[in-house]
Amino acid sequence: MATTNGILESKLDQFVKRGGYETVKKIKRGKHKGKWRNISEASRKTGISRPTIYKILEEYPEKPSKTKPKYVDELEDSEGYKRLEQMYSKSISPNAWGQTKNVLRRAFKILGYNKDPISWTEDDYKLLWYHEDFHKDECKGINKPYAVALHRLMRATDNYNLLAKFKFNNPPEGKRKQWFMHDEDIKAIIPKIEQVDTLLFFFTGLSIGARASALLGKDEEHGVKPKDLDIVDDILQVYEPKVKMHVLKYPPKALVKVLDQYICDFDLGINQKLFPNSYSYYLHAIKEAGKAAGLRKKITTHILKHTFVTQANRHGVSAETIVHQTGTELRCLEKFYRATNESKLRHEMQGREYNFKPFPDWIAELSYYVRARYDELKKQGSKQ
Repeated sequence: MATTNGILESKLDQFVKRGGYETVKKIKRGKHKGKWRNISEASRKTGISRPTIYKILEEYPEKPSKTKPKYVDELEDSEGYKRLEQMYSKSISPNAWGQTKNVLRRAFKILGYNKDPISWTEDDYKLLWYHEDFHKDECKGINKPYAVALHRLMRATDNYNLLAKFKFNNPPEGKRKQWFMHDEDIKAIIPKIEQVDTLLFFFTGLSIGARASALLGKDEEHGVKPKDLDIVDDILQVYEPKVKMHVLKYPPKALVKVLDQYICDFDLGINQKLFPNSYSYYLHAIKEAGKAAGLRKKITTHILKHTFVTQANRHGVSAETIVHQTGTELRCLEKFYRATNESKLRHEMQGREYNFKPFPDWIAELSYYVRARYDELKKQGSKQ
């Protein structure tokens, strides 16, 4: 399906998802008023040619809002969907309900757009259960979120007999405890980051362990801004969406210096976001940097928090401080994160010498690599 100018909708979708509209900017003043800048940068990030980007911007000068496909209306008018909505829309979290709806839409497409979920048979569920979109070999079975969503539908449509036939194994608790970056991983990925704001987002996540959602914010009001940074007392005020309040974080001095330099170098206003792009933008940028660095582990925005927890433990930070900095309860840290200081255990249990580099010193050491890359990107004129 194509747009009126012959642009494939898949290209437009790719441009939107990879942050094309966050990269290109229309010049508002001067002799180049009305023209677009950062086209080359957007082309590099999105993998779309410059001429195609110009066509997209000509037809869609503003980021297009999502339109609901016709089949979604047909699904939501079905009896099966209404039962599911009545049972779960208010009894589970908004995120879980959104995920359930997305799974149901995908399943509806796989089965041909024309079958009311209330009429899905055992054969239909079998097709979905082992479909490539739902079945993940690396998990040795169906992907858990998809399985949970299908189980919810089975309950909503009174197919309790199918629950026993379609079981799934929960992944072992704490499976990602080893999911963090070692020093060599961090030093390898930093030179591969291509934008200054992504570099500083990456370094901030490593240094204070705050959630990505807290650093970025979901609206213009929230997200870290220059006014939130106190360079005298080394305090960073962050709005935590989970508790719906501002929380004081205590970043190492090396991070404060880099953030302050960033604010000055790029003349950021006190209410201008330090990290202005979307979550998907930074997720994609960090993933690509990880691939470019040749790292085998999956590099995402959340691995920054895992890395902070593990490295903070290794460098002598107390559990109480880690709980405060991450906003995650101790029981969750112990269950899902590598939150044990092995050196301290060996010291206390085996009498080994307890030598460790304090966490602020470790961050200061990393800051040399960050600053070197920062200076390279600044010379290239690449803020975003």
